Amino acid sequence: MRTHHIFRPTAFDSLEDRVVLDGGARAISGLNLSDVLLVQGAVNSAFSNYQSEILTAVNQATSFESTPFTPTPPTTPTTVNPVIAPTLAGLPSSASESANQLAVQLSDLLSPLRRSTRTLIPAMQATVTGPDTGSLSNVVSSTIGRLITAVNVTQGPNTTQAENAAIQQAQSDISALRTQLFSEIAAARQAVNNQVNLFVNSPQGRAGRRARLDLSAALNAVTPAYSTFQSGLNAAVATYQSGLTTALAAIPSTTTGTSLQNARNTAFTNAQNTLQATIINLTNTLNSQVNSAISGSLGNSRSLNRVRSLVRNQIIGANDGSLLDNLTEQVGTLTLPSTGSNFSTSSFVFGTNNLVAQSRVTTGALPFIGSDS
Repeated sequence: MRTHHIFRPTAFDSLEDRVVLDGGARAISGLNLSDVLLVQGAVNSAFSNYQSEILTAVNQATSFESTPFTPTPPTTPTTVNPVIAPTLAGLPSSASESANQLAVQLSDLLSPLRRSTRTLIPAMQATVTGPDTGSLSNVVSSTIGRLITAVNVTQGPNTTQAENAAIQQAQSDISALRTQLFSEIAAARQAVNNQVNLFVNSPQGRAGRRARLDLSAALNAVTPAYSTFQSGLNAAVATYQSGLTTALAAIPSTTTGTSLQNARNTAFTNAQNTLQATIINLTNTLNSQVNSAISGSLGNSRSLNRVRSLVRNQIIGANDGSLLDNLTEQVGTLTLPSTGSNFSTSSFVFGTNNLVAQSRVTTGALPFIGSDS
């Protein structure tokens, strides 16, 4: 008896010439479960390599931070490390080149998927290297610019209390900005994986009830909800800063030693918990508003429920890379100012603004892909 030969294609075989008889989503997109896992693994590997490149360069450029004086200032300024200037100068171009290489690598990974050039690859490119302020390339570039400014502050004179306070703030900012880079890369990785998941589980190439969206239309649909969210977040941060300042000032002047530190820690923890609770409420509201906007744009598209599920994952998912997870990480970078020091949320606001812009771009890409079904 002759043995039948069964052809089991992988995600990296050419799909254009296949004869597909089954009308199911996986048949149309040309993928089975093992293929999906293979693609996701390749995407994660590409992002891991990118993250390693970026963080290695940043760690090299920020390893020259000066040590604050204690308890009295030195008689001479901090010595500026001569290596730091050229190291910092090459960082922005290196980061930009790494993002471009990542986009090319991901395009090569996704291009074998049939019809991926219509929605999946453009959505990925918008997420990674697009011109929008929320693309990975742009948010990483702005974060690195902020890092360079902070590192330069640490190289300045350190002969007065004011100069020492500025250096301490800069070092705190550097720590927060490093964490932000992790969040930005995690958000983009999660976004591309969500895009792949939506693409391979949708019957690509079939028109839905409404006209197919382009990327600009999809972004415009979710932008009002994100604008409302940003306003609410700005108000929450202002309330956090003023509330904590008031609580610290209300501690009796007679409180000293361990009692003083415990009172300050309690005020700080309460303020952080209140801010985190507000962020949870704001992201839940954002998820509801974005889903309403998507429903209005997609009508009864066959991918609507999948889009909603992945939007929820992108905004309020418990996974690393969701907007809620990233903002929670940023709350964790806030530090209690030392007694008498200026209290600044500048780096926190900068970081959260970038993450919100990034989330808007990555979330908007999902209805764009989902409308092609």
